[in-house]
Order: sequence, then structure tokens, then C-alpha cells
Amino acid sequence: MFLRGLSPPPLSGISTLSGNIHFIGTPKDSVQILLVVLVEAKPPFLASYLLAGAVNGSILATTLSTTFHDTAYSITVMPDTTYHYLAVAQKYGYDINKDWHAVGFAHDANDSSLSFTLKPGEQRTGADLVVNFDSLPRQPFIP
Repeated sequence: MFLRGLSPPPLSGISTLSGNIHFIGTPKDSVQILLVVLVEAKPPFLASYLLAGAVNGSILATTLSTTFHDTAYSITVMPDTTYHYLAVAQKYGYDINKDWHAVGFAHDANDSSLSFTLKPGEQRTGADLVVNFDSLPRQPFIP
């Protein structure tokens, strides 16, 4: 006798985006928090969106050391979701909702931010970021 019923969906694996971060120069402002952020929204957006997005899941973040040594990162992403902005974000002041800089972001030769969409189980590597504290990139935040 065989029992029949619903079978669970197959496990599709975890999708990750990873790369290396290279630091150049020294920060001009205090660095209280340093994060790698992966944002669904297209820039520009309010700096407060970083916190709201982290809470509602539309922004994925991983904390970095503030020693500014080259390092690797890996972020687990939702498959089949398009993320429009990958950056290193620096909190520098007292207002956690407003005092953020992007200090490096993934971009193409025309300085446009790269988008990422990963399939279930995809492990994408090589999403490298350069943080140049002596020359900050254009900011994605609405003033």
C-alpha cells in the first residue's frame, strides 16, 4: 500500500552575492558603522530608507570591520529579486536616519549602478567594491 499526498517543493538552495572590498585612503568623517548594502530600490532614495529597508527586508546588509583592511563579503539574497544598488555605506554622525555616505558602489564604465538578479541556488562571485575615502562617489541619497 502506497500513501499519496502533496510532496514538498524541492529545495532550491541558497543564493549569494559575494566579492572583495578594497580600501583606499582614510575616512574624513568618523566611521561609526560600515555596512555592505544591497538595495532593491533604484537611487535616489532617502538615507532613512537604509534602516527601514533593513527592517522590511528590501535592503540586505552585512556589517564590516572599521579597521579598513581589504576584506571579502557575502550576502544571502532572495532569488529572482532584482537589487539595483550594491554599496558600502558609512554612518558618520549622530542621526542614524540621515548621517550616511555611500563610500563605494558597484557600477559600470558609465558610472551607473549595477543591478543584480540571482536565480535560486546561484552563487555569484566577483561583485567587488572599491572604497576610496579620498574621493567619495556620487551619493544615492535624496538630501
